[in-house]
Amino acid sequence: MRHYIVCILSAFLLFFPLKSYCEITGTSQETSTNPDIVKIYGKDVDISVNSSVSAGTVALPSEYANLPDRYRSSADLENPDSMQHAIDAYRQDQITDKLPLVIINTTIALLLAYYIGNKRQIGFGWSLFFFLFAPILFGLIVVLSSRQKGEQPPPFSKTIYIIGWILILFFSMTGLVNLYLLMRDGVNVYRFLGLSGAIWSVGLGYYLAQRGKSIDLNNWVSKKNSTENVFSTKQPSYKEVLEDQFTGKKNKLYKLKLDGFLTEDEYNDKINLLDTQERVDNEHKNALNRAEEINKRAKPILDKFDSLLKDGVFTQNEYDQKWAELYDRIAIEVDSELNISNITPNELFAQPNETTSKKSDNNWDITILSFSIIASFIAIIYVYIEYAHKPISSPAEAPAAEPSPYAPTPEPPPYAPEAPIKPSSQEPSSQEPPPLEPSLSIGEHYQGGVIAFLDNTGNHGLIAAPENLNIHGFEDLMSVEQAKKECAGLSINERNNTYSNWRLPTKGELNILYLNKKTIGGFNINPFNTPYVSLDIQKINTKDDLSIKNSETISTQDFSNGYQHSNIDSSVHGIVRPVRSF
Repeated sequence: MRHYIVCILSAFLLFFPLKSYCEITGTSQETSTNPDIVKIYGKDVDISVNSSVSAGTVALPSEYANLPDRYRSSADLENPDSMQHAIDAYRQDQITDKLPLVIINTTIALLLAYYIGNKRQIGFGWSLFFFLFAPILFGLIVVLSSRQKGEQPPPFSKTIYIIGWILILFFSMTGLVNLYLLMRDGVNVYRFLGLSGAIWSVGLGYYLAQRGKSIDLNNWVSKKNSTENVFSTKQPSYKEVLEDQFTGKKNKLYKLKLDGFLTEDEYNDKINLLDTQERVDNEHKNALNRAEEINKRAKPILDKFDSLLKDGVFTQNEYDQKWAELYDRIAIEVDSELNISNITPNELFAQPNETTSKKSDNNWDITILSFSIIASFIAIIYVYIEYAHKPISSPAEAPAAEPSPYAPTPEPPPYAPEAPIKPSSQEPSSQEPPPLEPSLSIGEHYQGGVIAFLDNTGNHGLIAAPENLNIHGFEDLMSVEQAKKECAGLSINERNNTYSNWRLPTKGELNILYLNKKTIGGFNINPFNTPYVSLDIQKINTKDDLSIKNSETISTQDFSNGYQHSNIDSSVHGIVRPVRSF
């Protein structure tokens, strides 16, 4: 149960940096104390008449209205670059406060994931999730949260750059460690997956670093309508901005009138002033729309002129004359047809083709991530083939049997009795085994389990329980202390005989079970599962050599590749397969 709590804690901690990042990439929630600021449609709108948008000014960016006063006061409404700089300054101040929290929480979550996957021995699947998918999820949120409404630049290009390099450095070291362990330990599915996951994450880090480095905030305003910008979203129209501003101001004035702060005459004067300003701004809006329409209509014609000039149909003088005639005529009336040779009315008023977004020249990011995916699958397939066709070692190749783990005094090996068994005149008790069969073999069902090992006589050896120890009908991960109690209380009835002397296997016996796992059957060899647990008890003398006490050595073994971990902490949880000697 404890390992589930630690996993939930890790996920909980990983949630906070994601949440914090989403908060700092969003618009500000700070409420202004200015009495002329009112929230209309979820936005803070300045309804003071003196702050209205006058003719000739540009539309306010959607995020600008939410800035605190100290940032808004330094901006020039006539200059879009000035407003954008105010937004950027506010964002940088926000990240100064919250980025350390993001980094600290992410680091804690990754350290806990490492502790879970490697120290507590609860399985590689959890570790793979936190080390591989969590960074990718974090990176995707970084990119997706950069899509700000109103075509604002991706927030915190420096942050994306820093996060990318953190992933590169961290997972480069992780990949080198996995490569070293792979060379030291041989074929190991853990190391292959860890190495491929590290390659994947390094590729992601490089992508984020280059993405953050390539963002040019200074030129963003001039390029915000470019189709090359992958972060672009629809810009609120000039009309929508004006309607929102003037409606908010009128609503505020009406409320002030109802509250008695304005007389009827004062209210009417201010409303008339707002109406005048709105008409001026609408005329300016119409002029902008008219200029935009002229550009749309003129572009295909100019393209046609360029083509005719290139083909030699037009001379340079004719080209210049047609070009001047086009703009003179189209400026008088946008909807008029121009009597220009070789240009039909359909071509004149045809809408320009929609420009498609150009593909990024940086195709290296897709190449690296694709290579990482392919490398991961190749590693998994290679390991599967390697282990699927690996021959099972014969019992003779297994290590020598170790002393019985629970014997209080030195005894002969558990598979060789002190004296030949003599037939008894009394009937065998429920604990006594039935007469030995004339011939026994590994994998044969015998005395409540499956024979896992036979000594040279063929009459004594090791029996494994028919299945993993389970409670409440499903396989459980158990601590060593719990497993010892469950094994001691296990009883299996077979042919009117009860077999109850079950125990945890020793390290050598657990390896015997691994070598004959297919013959014995019932083992979980999923590489993402938890290893099996073994227990050795050795007798050691104290310093005064007058007393003797037992020392427990706990080991685990992964049945997907045979890799053993020795001297494991006593709090380890694992799968248990009870054994007994006969």
